[in-house]
Amino acid sequence: MAHTALDLNVGQDGKYEIFTNGKFNGEYIGPSIATTAIDGDFEIRKKYSRDGEQIPITIKNCNAYKVSITQLEVPVLQSLEHTQEKGKSTTTQKNASEGWASTTTLSLRGRLLNATDCLGNETHYSYDDYVRCTLADSPAASNSFIYSGDKLTQEVIEDKSTSTRLTVDYEYDKRDREVRRSFSCDGFPTIVLSRDYDVLGRVVQSELIKDGLPLRKETFNYNARGQLIGYGCEGEARPVTPWGKVLTEQYFAYDELGNMVTCATVTDEGTYTTAYRYGTIDRTQLESQTSEGDSSPPAVSYTYDKQGRLIKTLEGDQQSIYAYNRIGKLAKCSRQVLADGSVSDRDDFAYVYARSGELIAQTGDGSTDYIFCGQRRVGRRSSNSHMLLLNNSPSALLQRHARGNAEPHHSFELCDAQGSLVASFDLSSKELNTFAYTPFGYRPTDANDTHWLGFNGEALDTYNKGIYHLGEGYRMYDPRHQRFMAPDSESPFGMGGSNAYAYCLNDPVNFSDPTGHVPITYQSSKYLFLPSTLHPIYRAVVFGSIGIALAPFTGGASLGWTAAVVGLAIASAAFDIAAAATEKSNPELSAWLRGRG
Repeated sequence: MAHTALDLNVGQDGKYEIFTNGKFNGEYIGPSIATTAIDGDFEIRKKYSRDGEQIPITIKNCNAYKVSITQLEVPVLQSLEHTQEKGKSTTTQKNASEGWASTTTLSLRGRLLNATDCLGNETHYSYDDYVRCTLADSPAASNSFIYSGDKLTQEVIEDKSTSTRLTVDYEYDKRDREVRRSFSCDGFPTIVLSRDYDVLGRVVQSELIKDGLPLRKETFNYNARGQLIGYGCEGEARPVTPWGKVLTEQYFAYDELGNMVTCATVTDEGTYTTAYRYGTIDRTQLESQTSEGDSSPPAVSYTYDKQGRLIKTLEGDQQSIYAYNRIGKLAKCSRQVLADGSVSDRDDFAYVYARSGELIAQTGDGSTDYIFCGQRRVGRRSSNSHMLLLNNSPSALLQRHARGNAEPHHSFELCDAQGSLVASFDLSSKELNTFAYTPFGYRPTDANDTHWLGFNGEALDTYNKGIYHLGEGYRMYDPRHQRFMAPDSESPFGMGGSNAYAYCLNDPVNFSDPTGHVPITYQSSKYLFLPSTLHPIYRAVVFGSIGIALAPFTGGASLGWTAAVVGLAIASAAFDIAAAATEKSNPELSAWLRGRG
């Protein structure tokens, strides 16, 4: 083993333990620089991180004489606290270093009462006799809602800084499924999103239309098991593959375990087929993929730890290394470029979680804080910029973006029925931007991307090639490779089903998985702001009775388990079941009952 001098420069006060080959080898107290000679592999453990656990950094097989390590958990002086008193539940987020705070207050039944964002804008919510939100008003924005029965039929969102209004109209078929939503705003083209269903209620066609002209038309085909087997797309706003090719068609094949075994991809540059090889011990664990054909991507190999979590991918000269904390959430990632077997370039970053489990920050080359409204992530903030959603809506989110001393600008972020960001109206430049996803949710992004909402309304990890931290990091979903990076703890007999890594039972069109645990049907505006299954009674029994606190609004909302809801779930489920039973015969009564549930 090479002799290595270790230069410790952690950059913050604190006590650390040094381990050599797994054995304790003394302590180091920061922030001063200390140098010590170590033979063998070495590891530094910070005694106490922000969430009370030890965080290791391990470097193996060191050949260099001197290695400099910077502790990635830089001070993120942020807290996220949940309190209950006098019939209310309050979430308070504070950042001591930058001096900002945000507060959200809900009733114990989960109704949003008021919220104050990190800029000091206080939003008040008004409800009708059926406990439906009719107005959300703040100094920055207002959002009004109009209903027919229990269906949302129109929204009007106003940006008060520019006096610009956006109107969203919804249409439904005879089975109360959303078939069309249109976005109208002075100075911008009218955007229409439409969708058609088959006899089983699955989406078979969707279309993005600009001023009456189609920009994108997508078609979907399924096998008898409900898995997506065919995708087609035409128009100028088509998605691109992770390797930069404009996508036209994809065809998928699966084995009896639900593993994807082949994927045939048709792009503007030709056709290639990718074959997937799985392990012999865990037959759902992907070991490698290889492609053949026109402009085919490089082969990819996958390595896992003993818990089945992905710890390494090798894709051509690109290598990614992952590390997890003691409860299985992603703690660190290292993106590396290899040259002649050595690392020629690397980008390291880490993730910070609140004690209550939420992903609250990402550190590395700088630090990014995630901003919450209750349990819903509404923005991100760094030392010189921020992106913040100023309203709550299932379809159109007003975003404020500011960088340095530049004048902030606003945009309307437009979402489809699943919550996926599909277009944006820039209110400063008057430009329209559109966004497209592969069937399994890939969209190109990078650290400078100002449109951070992604597939199904979840937050894109713009630093980490667009992965999604579902369930606040319970499991990471990688749309590049169309599967989870870690197994479902309840598989094969519970929650996610027989395949521990498959995303949404291989039907990413009709299902989403905000918890990383169980697929649910698309977030229909028919049930305002609530993820729901196609059948209301299923939603009532499954979600109400087990006490999942459904986040009141979409746009990246996660399903959070909260103690407050558990005590109310039994009564709430009864109201929801009654609401479902009366939905057809008396929609007004149904809406009233659902509001009480």
